[in-house]
Amino acid sequence: MTAVLPPPPPPPSSFLLQNTKLKTKPKLAELVQGETTTIKTKDGKSIEIIIPSYMSHLSDLTTPYQKRPSLQKRIIQNITSSEEKEVWDTMTVRNSKGEIPYFWDVHFSGESVAEQVFSSCHGLVQAAEHGLLQPNYNDEDLEVFQTENGKFVNVDTATDEGLKRASKLNLAKSGLADIITSSSPHPIANQIFTPNNPGRMFTILRHPVDRAVTMYYYLKTATWDPLYNPKLITMSLVDYAKSSSIENNWLTRFLVNKPGGALTKKDLILAKELLKRKCLVGLYDDMEVSLAKFDRYFGWTDGNSIDQDGEDG
Repeated sequence: MTAVLPPPPPPPSSFLLQNTKLKTKPKLAELVQGETTTIKTKDGKSIEIIIPSYMSHLSDLTTPYQKRPSLQKRIIQNITSSEEKEVWDTMTVRNSKGEIPYFWDVHFSGESVAEQVFSSCHGLVQAAEHGLLQPNYNDEDLEVFQTENGKFVNVDTATDEGLKRASKLNLAKSGLADIITSSSPHPIANQIFTPNNPGRMFTILRHPVDRAVTMYYYLKTATWDPLYNPKLITMSLVDYAKSSSIENNWLTRFLVNKPGGALTKKDLILAKELLKRKCLVGLYDDMEVSLAKFDRYFGWTDGNSIDQDGEDG
């Protein structure tokens, strides 16, 4: 199905609240345990960075993508089979090893359009922030439910408590989600993905100035959002850019898991290294091509994924 790309709708408030709702500060042990890598800078200096060990739960792009069977498709294929066959088939998918696409949600970068395409064009079951919308919400078990926007697993990946519940119920191992979405790579890698059920990270990036401008106009008009700021109504864009209301290096802080404090050159190098190693990147300014790239890479339409060299996998 060819994606029709309307202008991105404003994100729900949870997209903006993730800075405060998610406790991204890791335990001390997680800060010192990991892979030490030496990076040479452009000026010839060598800088050591530590990549937390749990980030290995997000696969490197240098390794071929290992597609995991889709639980939904496998059950549909066996809908006429016996009950025992269907149960066996479901357990086969849940116990199989393979990677799960992880969409790093960078707000105001076309994420709403991307999620619409995941649902409407590819029929993917998503684990995102929509889980609490399940009618008669079931807190004890993972379930897939249908909305007018697509199929979702009843989890909330936008909050700390939601991630803890998803981890406790073994979201990655369950096989219920075709794609997991969250703005926080570190909590996702640490709590949701595992060595046997790793994630394959991808995202859509937009120029940070364009993102900031969009956020300015959103926050001054989004009266329904808890982060609505009436002070911005009389504040010019230039004054907003100089104020404390503007976000501070959001991409770098989320990549290095440093929500507060001063960022250093080492933080920047770590962020760039993680993005280079772990994340398949699409561009907001080339949205249609980016979405087609993700489709081909993960094999959503024809069932055949490709590895990082573009070969059939």
